[in-house]
Amino acid sequence: MVKVAIAGGRGHLGATIAETLTDDSRHEYIVLSRGAPKNEKEVQVDYDDISAVTAVLKKHEIHTVISTMLVISEPAAKSETNLVKAAAASKFTERFVQSIWGAPAPAE
Repeated sequence: MVKVAIAGGRGHLGATIAETLTDDSRHEYIVLSRGAPKNEKEVQVDYDDISAVTAVLKKHEIHTVISTMLVISEPAAKSETNLVKAAAASKFTERFVQSIWGAPAPAE
């Protein structure tokens, strides 16, 4: 079974992916959310805290991260960049699906 984390899972695209995965017994998923969890599938994260996001990915043994974040600003780009770093630091995570290309990203 592949364990998936959907970042931005409360939005239209993320919710559609979550709905599709609900009907697929080959996958389990969680939704990474900045806000308080609304159900048992949601996990609150602070994208500014890379080690805390890494801990969530490790705790849930997440194999694949799907980012559906709307990356149209520097703060949003930083959140996705931090999510990439957290995924890279998790020994379980092997795949990362980026939300969008060509958006401004903070210089590092």
